[in-house]
Amino acid sequence: MSVMNESTRRAFLAALGASGVTAAVLPGAAHADTGVGAGTGTGNPGAPTAGNTPLRTEAFPAATPGTNYLFAVGGAFQPLSNTYAFDVSDDQLQTGIAFGIFYYALTDLPHGARITEVSFAVRKSAGTPGNTTCFAYLMSGDGVTSVIDTRNTTALPVQAAEQYVNMVVDPTDPQWIVDNQQNANHWLIATLAANARVNSVRVGWVPGPTTPLSFFPIAPKRAYDSRFVAPLGPLANNTNRVISVANSYLTGTGTLETSNIVPVGAQAIAYNLTIANTVASGFLSANPGDAAAAGGSSINWFTSGLSLANGLVVKLDASRQIKVFCGGGGSTDFIIDILGYYA
Repeated sequence: MSVMNESTRRAFLAALGASGVTAAVLPGAAHADTGVGAGTGTGNPGAPTAGNTPLRTEAFPAATPGTNYLFAVGGAFQPLSNTYAFDVSDDQLQTGIAFGIFYYALTDLPHGARITEVSFAVRKSAGTPGNTTCFAYLMSGDGVTSVIDTRNTTALPVQAAEQYVNMVVDPTDPQWIVDNQQNANHWLIATLAANARVNSVRVGWVPGPTTPLSFFPIAPKRAYDSRFVAPLGPLANNTNRVISVANSYLTGTGTLETSNIVPVGAQAIAYNLTIANTVASGFLSANPGDAAAAGGSSINWFTSGLSLANGLVVKLDASRQIKVFCGGGGSTDFIIDILGYYA
């Protein structure tokens, strides 16, 4: 989960203000949903307790077969506005006075994932009788926000057991499909009145359908140079090196220029592979970062002191890395310039 930067936070609050929303009352606050679930999980044996009373459980309603789940405790939420006083010491999210607005960004979901379930686990007990309003928000790259769904705890009874507030999710609705490539972020927002508490949230999702990858060209950027960017030094015969291509560096230095030129979720890159300061003869083979062995040759050299280049495409691993193998007896420095990515 990434922390919202100040400009994004301000853009979000500005969008809310432009729609006539006050900090205290977000859209849909009057929409009540009982959301009560008995819960069939095993709970959390390590949960903190007050006497013999669990402060947090994780016994959400039974999981749906074939569904993946992202689970976050309340303490993973970040303050958005007017938080005043809150307590996340035991992983719950709780306001003591006034109210608070908190968010959780679903940036860990893969591109194309279809959200199928969203359940907030709340505690509305004698000690924390306040109400919580839960929102699913979508914020696009141009700063436009929209409410996908909202529920609150007004109709929930005051009781010791944890209760659940469930969103109404249509996984075929484009709003519930994760599109990280367009900087469209799904946020879960919790607005807590005084003495309200959110214990945790569970998000169910399934992978999206397989679709052809799109190519996104960029101005050429240097992602790696063995003479300047760590890991340093020529690549020797019968060795390999794992290289990140996520960021770019100033040419001729090891100074970071731009982060995430190849974004999270990219599947492959188009690039130029340049060799320099060759020794003897040999070849390099570029492969996904998790490759167990070299595939075909990507570039060859036949004598010392050469500088050669070749344009290629290679698949990435999940961490935006490639693995370069050296063979043929020699060694060489090498340079990787990114021309674009597939996602």
